[in-house]
Amino acid sequence: MYISLLHRASPSYHKAFTLIELLVVVGIFTLMTGLVLANYPRFDSQIVLENTAHEVAIEVRQAQSYGLGVRESVTDADAFPGYGIHIPSLIGGFSRSVFMYADIPSLGSEDGDMRYAGGNTCVPGSGECVEMLTLRNHRIYAICGNMKANLGAIAPFRKTTDIVASGAAAYCNKDSLDVTFTRPDPDAVMIGYVGGSEDSSAPYSDAEIVIATTGGDVRTVVIWSTGQITVE
Repeated sequence: MYISLLHRASPSYHKAFTLIELLVVVGIFTLMTGLVLANYPRFDSQIVLENTAHEVAIEVRQAQSYGLGVRESVTDADAFPGYGIHIPSLIGGFSRSVFMYADIPSLGSEDGDMRYAGGNTCVPGSGECVEMLTLRNHRIYAICGNMKANLGAIAPFRKTTDIVASGAAAYCNKDSLDVTFTRPDPDAVMIGYVGGSEDSSAPYSDAEIVIATTGGDVRTVVIWSTGQITVE
């Protein structure tokens, strides 16, 4: 009994944080939170940029699906044209639009000319214009043609300055671009324009649509003549 009471009377000790340890933990948490919040705007912009590039790729894929699936034209009854996408002129510095068009044959012809006939305007349901994708947050910064064929497997662009640094500037000087898909040929016909005139090196084996943020970050939609579409 004496031993039991003595055991009960012995003090018990519980481990706990000291004030210094608590201050260190709070300091580390505050620092990490500050770093996350400081980098959040750029992280958010990167996510939106990635999504925008995929939106453009999906638009190209939709035109490919329409062209190979023999979709009836909404502007020309009983016509089953090829379909494509048109990037309007970058002469003003950049573009925020992607047009999907129906390559409607001219009178007396059975095939379209694989070129968008509406210039830099697109009124959905009018003429060759089927629909228009507008990039709200970012812009189409550059268009390249035959870049992969000439430079090989270069590193994907991550900044607008990478275009010059990689030696791709000579191939990324296109003002606008037409990409057309026509059944039964699964290949894409890609024609770019320089200075308002058709590029002598077109049609391309590969074409690149470079999408950029105002801060200079970029993602690239790559279209191959074989019909493959990727985002880098």
